[in-house]
Amino acid sequence: MRKLRMLLTLLLVSVCSWQGVWAQEEVVVSVSLAQAGELGIEILKKHDPITAVTDLTVTGTMNDEDWATLKDLTAIKYLDLSGAISESMPDKLFSGSSASASYALNLVSVKLPQSLKKIGAYAFSQHKKLTDVYIPSNLEELGDWAFTHCDNLEDLHIENLPNGIKVIPTGCFSYCKKLKPFNIPEGVTSIGYYAFEDCSLFKSSLPTTLNNIGDGAFHNAGMDGIDVVLSEGVVMRGSSANPVFGSSKIKSISFPTTISNIRNCDLIPKCNSLTDIYLKSPTVLANPS
Repeated sequence: MRKLRMLLTLLLVSVCSWQGVWAQEEVVVSVSLAQAGELGIEILKKHDPITAVTDLTVTGTMNDEDWATLKDLTAIKYLDLSGAISESMPDKLFSGSSASASYALNLVSVKLPQSLKKIGAYAFSQHKKLTDVYIPSNLEELGDWAFTHCDNLEDLHIENLPNGIKVIPTGCFSYCKKLKPFNIPEGVTSIGYYAFEDCSLFKSSLPTTLNNIGDGAFHNAGMDGIDVVLSEGVVMRGSSANPVFGSSKIKSISFPTTISNIRNCDLIPKCNSLTDIYLKSPTVLANPS
């Protein structure tokens, strides 16, 4: 009887081991869309069920129905859409938020369509496994909170944000603590509330075209050794609760004459690396009462 039990135990362990191998099988699929809206059908022709696909390459024109199919691919890890044609990525598509309907939470790497012009609000927010997103050069618009709390996001595979982007919206890269630095190019006019809060980056000074910076935009951001020069006419919207540069590692900051009164607590508290503040008359630096 004991030998029989041992034999059954070994058999059970063997079966579980094989199930583990099967569960880890990589399913690689490439599809070319002859007609938009048929992504699910085309994947199914290559592999059934589509939820087992781990590596997918798509070419051809995509519509919202095709994007919706992607968020249901529960096993997908690697997604290459660089050859697909689409101008807009829907809101919350790959969001890891409990309020989102996305199930593609094993996604590690995404190559977005080269034709893409807009990434929707919360598109990748709170996605915990995502490490790489390939941003296309034609991109013109980022949605609010698009990448917030992507804890393991490391690389957007760009040196500079695309030139078409004029606004970096609210919370866009907040809490992306592993993200590699990139440049904010000339032409960007507005950086929204909390846009880079607790973000690992910075690589260069702010653009001279910048005329609006929201509350907490760079709070606790990795701006190691950066000399910040603020342009004439820039509007700073910091507050004591959400200082613009609070706890960041900037080296120096130069204020324009168009800022007439600066409350220390509103902009630069706890900047321990700050060595120089440059003021132009009639600017006044004020401490909070």
